[in-house]
Amino acid sequence: MSALKEPYHHGHLSRECKEDILMWLEFLKDWNGISFFYERHFTDNSDFELFTDAASTVGYGGIFRTSWFASPWPKEVISAMEGSAPSMSFLELYPIVVAALVWGVLESSPSCQPSPLSLPTVLSSNVELNQTVNKLWDAATSTGTRGAYRTGFTSYKTFLLQSGVNWFSSMPPVSEDFLIYFVAHCFHVLRIKAGTIKLYLCGIRYFYLRAGFQNPLASRDGQSYVRLHTLVTGVKKVQGVSRRPRLPITYDILHRSCQLLRAGVFSPFIDIMMETACTIAFFGFLRCGEFCVSGAFDPTRNLCVEDVYYRSLTEVCTYQSKSLQITSKCVCPYLALDKYMVARTSLRIPSDNPRSPFFITDNAIPLTRNTFITNLRVILSRLGLNDSAYSGHSFRIGAATSAATSQVEDHLIKTLGRWSSDCYQRYIRTSTSSNRQAQRSMTSGY
Repeated sequence: MSALKEPYHHGHLSRECKEDILMWLEFLKDWNGISFFYERHFTDNSDFELFTDAASTVGYGGIFRTSWFASPWPKEVISAMEGSAPSMSFLELYPIVVAALVWGVLESSPSCQPSPLSLPTVLSSNVELNQTVNKLWDAATSTGTRGAYRTGFTSYKTFLLQSGVNWFSSMPPVSEDFLIYFVAHCFHVLRIKAGTIKLYLCGIRYFYLRAGFQNPLASRDGQSYVRLHTLVTGVKKVQGVSRRPRLPITYDILHRSCQLLRAGVFSPFIDIMMETACTIAFFGFLRCGEFCVSGAFDPTRNLCVEDVYYRSLTEVCTYQSKSLQITSKCVCPYLALDKYMVARTSLRIPSDNPRSPFFITDNAIPLTRNTFITNLRVILSRLGLNDSAYSGHSFRIGAATSAATSQVEDHLIKTLGRWSSDCYQRYIRTSTSSNRQAQRSMTSGY
């Protein structure tokens, strides 16, 4: 063909060339679409971070990222080399085959591929930068979320081991099929709700991304796994919607709670502390975790004394620029805070400092979420309310509901609650009387 000088010149095909074309025509006619050629170009071993070596007199070994293996030659190989010069090509190929058998299941998953560029040693060995990266990864999620992620990732690894899947690398194998059967395992065996299953999948994604791998919940081109998403939707539909009721603590309930605490429920200090915490939670649209402690106290995450300061009698500021506007004389965050700080100072805590927890018990122990919820339910029970229908989120829900009832504009509710989307509308509870009034209004013009 190269002998042809011009495009319009004719050439003769040999019999072998014609037979080769006929073979391809026959093959393509019945081809099932499966190809053994995974890449259009050869990938260098440094991109995989895979290195192997062999020595005829010692043995063989291999290194794959942070994992390795090494072994003397097995008896079968030694007996094959007796009486003849050992073939170094064969010996060099042997550890490559072993590496494929040991670590090939990890590389067979498209979504489990690491970054194609290996990290330079000057960066990977930088202790200070590595500590900073890990600290930023931890700061990206809350302690509770990170714990749930870890539980989900551990459940996934346990599921693989129970299914007979083993791995010899830092991360377990992952694919859409593995994840689909893991979702089925969570649904059928562990009896986990669809919301928790989605949280577990997010945990798997979190740890793979943190380890330097691609998103395991999407293909190489970034497309989400449709089958996996459909299966999770199926779990949600089969289980149905069974939400635990979370009633709002409105201003009326807050007012009655403060009056009860002023009359005396717990010790004098706990009564003042609970009144202040409830008042701040309501007017600040706060979540329970924003003023209570879960686990060990952390001054970088939990509310400290230095995080709260007073601007005026009509405005109180807490950490992260949460402004509490005073709108009532009966329940005043400013007066509650002032009374609490006086009572707190009277405890004469030896280790009291600006970075100590803001809300504490009379034993100088940080106010935990469990303690706050327990005390809150005692108060609600004494008010004659169903305390099991309320939670730490009830203040945030009640604040949004009270604001809507008072005809506060939507954009102000969104700003006060620090919502970045329109999900604040889900927090507003409409009473039955309001629904009846709306229905009456529909017929008032007739």
